[in-house]
Amino acid sequence: MDIDSYTALASAVVALGASCIGVAAWKTSKRAADAAEAAVVEARRSALASERSAQAGELQAAAATETLAMQQEAARPRVQLRIDRPGRGTWALVNYGSADAINPALHSEDADLVDWEDPLGPVLAQGDVRHLSARYAADTPPVLRFTWDGQEEPFPVRCPSQA
Repeated sequence: MDIDSYTALASAVVALGASCIGVAAWKTSKRAADAAEAAVVEARRSALASERSAQAGELQAAAATETLAMQQEAARPRVQLRIDRPGRGTWALVNYGSADAINPALHSEDADLVDWEDPLGPVLAQGDVRHLSARYAADTPPVLRFTWDGQEEPFPVRCPSQA
């Protein structure tokens, strides 16, 4: 073998070694790329989970705020009017609530149906009673409607029958 053959053989060995190194480098970079891609996918999943967790936290906070508001509303003092029938032909308007009815008034359409033994006055305090009776026994209304400060829409109160 002459020197050119040895040179060609050496070049072929070096080229083969370089190819093996290149293949190994390619495999290593491929594994690194796959690992990086998997890390990106996992990071996206983690970000999505964090976003969902944040949304769930916001929903819980909103629900807690709404619950607190409902509890405060439920605990708020209220006027609770009821008409009782203490005697034949008479009724008693009673405030069973936990708040005073300020400036109570019988709705104008109902005013000519009843006579007041006690005028309503500016305040119907908790537990206060006002006596009334039907002006005409045949016209006993099924309900009387009242308003007071904070209750501008006429509030219906059932009247017990005269029987």
